[in-house]
Amino acid sequence: MPEDWPPSRVKKPCASFRDNAPSRVQVTGSSAVIVFASAPGDAPRPGGTFYLANLKTSRFTRLFDRDTPSHMRSAVSALAPDGKTLFLLARKDAQSPWTGIVGVDLGTGIERAIVSFPGAGCPGGAPGIAGSADGNTLVLQG
Repeated sequence: MPEDWPPSRVKKPCASFRDNAPSRVQVTGSSAVIVFASAPGDAPRPGGTFYLANLKTSRFTRLFDRDTPSHMRSAVSALAPDGKTLFLLARKDAQSPWTGIVGVDLGTGIERAIVSFPGAGCPGGAPGIAGSADGNTLVLQG
């Protein structure tokens, strides 16, 4: 279950964002955005965390950590058209190539494998990822 991050604990919310690149923010409608940030209180989670920022109430709700104990996930992501799943790339560690795409359910935080890349995977930085409007296609640019 997501935990709230009250704005009263944050003196300068934007100062803690790693960067404000468009790939780090997903629009989920006119009243909220999904933000990847390393925020105050995330010290035990050095990989950062995904938050739902409610633009009407100024509240941040913690959704899930970027990384899991078994693998790393990218900060680059694509939101499913229904707004329920966030797609990210996955790899074993920072030195490993990207080996697949996972989907994380935003309501539960449960991850499921979407596709595994053949061969050695995709080396280097996280490629861009986008989804089609009908939700049937994910596209990578790398």
